[in-house]
Amino acid sequence: MRGSSSNGREASLKQRTVSSTAVVSLSFALATIIRLGSNLILTRLLVPDMFGVMVLVQAVAVGLNLFSDMGIGQNIINHKRGAEPVFMNTVWTTNIIRSLILWLVILVFAYPMAIFWKSPGMAPMIAVVGFSYVIMSFESTGMWLLCREVKNFRIEVCNIITQIVSTGLLIGVAFYWRSVWVLVISTLINAICRVGMSYLMLPGHRCWFAWEKEAIHDIIKFGKWIFISSGVMFVLGYADKVILGRMITKEELGIYSIAFALAAMGVQAINRLANNTLFPVYSRLAEKGTDELRHNTMLIRGGIMGMSLPFVWFIGIYGDKIIHIMYDARYVDAGWMLRLMAIGSVGMVVNQTATSVLLAKRDSKRYMIMQSTRASIYIVGLLIGGYYGGLSGLIVGMIIAQLSEYPVVIWAIRPHKVWLPALDFSVLALSGVVIGLGRTFLN
Repeated sequence: MRGSSSNGREASLKQRTVSSTAVVSLSFALATIIRLGSNLILTRLLVPDMFGVMVLVQAVAVGLNLFSDMGIGQNIINHKRGAEPVFMNTVWTTNIIRSLILWLVILVFAYPMAIFWKSPGMAPMIAVVGFSYVIMSFESTGMWLLCREVKNFRIEVCNIITQIVSTGLLIGVAFYWRSVWVLVISTLINAICRVGMSYLMLPGHRCWFAWEKEAIHDIIKFGKWIFISSGVMFVLGYADKVILGRMITKEELGIYSIAFALAAMGVQAINRLANNTLFPVYSRLAEKGTDELRHNTMLIRGGIMGMSLPFVWFIGIYGDKIIHIMYDARYVDAGWMLRLMAIGSVGMVVNQTATSVLLAKRDSKRYMIMQSTRASIYIVGLLIGGYYGGLSGLIVGMIIAQLSEYPVVIWAIRPHKVWLPALDFSVLALSGVVIGLGRTFLN
């Protein structure tokens, strides 16, 4: 009977993994279509420098948010008590307190950062975008509970409806008010929609203030290394924009942001799957032993990379033509940037699919060391490339850094016996051949 029950649980986890991957992938595809469509409309309604300003505004708010992250949601997914109401409510309360403190810090940093980028008018924008994190902190913990159980359908419905509503309002307002403030206010609209939808998706799930000392102790114990790792994630995601904000004009930064957003789509798909599928699945598999984890890691990573890499290859071959077809002449320089960035995206896809296992094993310290080292390599690549080659040199330095991070990932995951060299090197080699031959014979 026990063996039958175990087999049933394994089959159930496998089914949920497959269905979750399908749901998240479909949702991301729909979200990408919506985001791309809105981007095409907005680039015709607004001027490039507005997108450059918004990139810098988000850099401050997102950066401080990541620097204060303690793995709140990950605790619900990964902790043995994650499904208990008192634990979830303590997590919810902690997140609200964190967000209020975060907003006060954002208010302090808003004006100095605006002066750093020689745009004093950005300060109130930073404050408004920062307040969106206060709103988001009231999101129902039911979303994390569904993620823990690898039941992502309602989560993705919430994401899509939120995006449709907020995007529709954004475009509608932009037709009549062609200002960068439209982009700023859209962050508040998105936060309000998401919080509201999180409660509509689980009407019976109740969130209320709680403070259990044992739960707080476990949250801090797990989150103290996440705190540093998340700050490092800001470096990996925004260091290039912070540096470019001082090097180039806001218009050039806006064009760069268009190329970066398109190049990052494949990596964003991986990140969505990593958060909503890989992490909870690896957490359940880690409970069964190393052999089970390694076997399933091979299957899961191979499948996910097989789905995401063709898009990366496509933009690596046809990036300039994509920009020429989709955007007007003001954005033509995004074409060569996009083709270059696709090369680095290959390395990011390989790295990102491998690292979720560290948090699933609750090895947040090794995860922090890995992320810190990756960020150091990234910063060095950006600074050297930018110093010697300007914008193009910075992009080349970024690509070299992204590919050079792989040995650090090996160091991090090898003790957990989930390093898969045959799979990784095959993917890297195949990607080089496809993009190289494609550029030579198809472009």
